[in-house]
Formats: sequence, C-alpha cells, structure tokens
Amino acid sequence: FRHAAGVIAVSSALADKCLLLGAKQDSTAAIVTGVDRQVFAPRSRESARLALGLPVDSKLILYVGRLSEQKGASDALSAFERIRKNGDVRLAFVGDGPLLQRLRQRAVERKDVIVTGSLDGAKVSDWLAACDLLTLPSYHEGTPNVVLEAISSGRPIVATHVGGIPDVCTSPIYGEMVSPGAIPELTKAYERVLSRTHVPDEIAACPSLYGWDENARRVLAFLQTVCLMRASHSGISAQRA
Repeated sequence: FRHAAGVIAVSSALADKCLLLGAKQDSTAAIVTGVDRQVFAPRSRESARLALGLPVDSKLILYVGRLSEQKGASDALSAFERIRKNGDVRLAFVGDGPLLQRLRQRAVERKDVIVTGSLDGAKVSDWLAACDLLTLPSYHEGTPNVVLEAISSGRPIVATHVGGIPDVCTSPIYGEMVSPGAIPELTKAYERVLSRTHVPDEIAACPSLYGWDENARRVLAFLQTVCLMRASHSGISAQRA
C-alpha cells in the first residue's frame, strides 16, 4: 500500500482500512462495483412468481449468497422463524455452502423454506424479481453484489451494517440495516419492511448504483489521474504518461 501509485477499494470502509495500512489519501478511491442494469431491473413480481411456480399472494424473503455462518444464513433462518407471520411468508435460500444440507433438511420438514442451490445470474434475477425483500445478515463484507442487484431490481434489503452496505443503503427507501448477529433486530426489521409498501422504480433509482459502463469510466478516470500524478512526481511529461 505504501508503494502503490493508487488504490481502488469497493467500499469506503475498505478504503479507510487501506489508508491505515499506508495507502495515500490523494490516490485512494472507493468505487462501487457495477451492476448489469438491464438484467437487474424492476420487473413484475407476479410474472416472476408464476414463472418460478410460487404463489403470487404470499410474502417472500430471499437470501442469495454462500450458505455459511459468516454470511449470516443461520441468522436469516432464526429471525425468519421468529417473525409474526400475518399470512403466508416464505424464506428462499439461493446459493451453496457448508449449511446447504442443513437448510435442505429444514425445507423438507416445513414448506415455508425453499432451498434452490447455486443458480446463474439470470435465474438470480428471476428470484430477485419474485421476492419482497433481499436479506444478507453477513458478518463481514466489501460491497456485496447481491445487495446492489436487489436494489437495482427495485427490491428493498434487510442487511447488516458492515462493509460497504451503509454506502448503498442510505435511506429507509432502500431497506434497513441491523447489527451483525442481532437476531431480535433482524426479526423486527423483517416485520417492518414486509409491512411497508415499496415503489420499485424509486428503489432502483438509488444514486449509489452504477452500470458497468459508468463503473468502467470511473475506474479509467481514476487510473488516468493516478498515472498523471506519478508522472508528475517522476518528472515525466503528461503526454508521455
């Protein structure tokens, strides 16, 4: 870090850690990962559910990611089992990991939990379109792609206040954040977010989101600036740099 001409971090929290490790203030930038805004865009929840064979009149909480303790998969299940279920509420897990078999057993025992295993991006976009909220109660994160994809899809999130999630979830419009490992907090957040009316286009208009083209332009501009700064310090002409 001390010898790097420039440092790019995917969140302001990671950028701060880079600075503590010796990165230079004037050549360190937080640039959030891009999102495919065409694949992950507001769509009809009813159509997505019909395509997935899900009931259209129920509530659906969606978890997408590695099925592990550190990602909060167990916490998501524990909080789900505590919420006041006014009507049919389900929890779907999309992903793979060490908790896969345990969660599959839970899905066999009760029909309010769905476990799909790992899916490609197109299928993930279908599940995001079908859900009422995306949850990621992780203990450690950069800026998780699935949170960006959920908001881009017009779906609110319930996630933990870690890493770059606060950079994106800057308003209740986009959902709620809770402390890692705080099951009662997570339970109440599920209940509140499920009870609200959400406007998908308003969520998807989040100013913290960038498409891949805009992300690339921001990265390129940063690299050009850093190269010019290094050239200036080295006595090389800007044209040669």
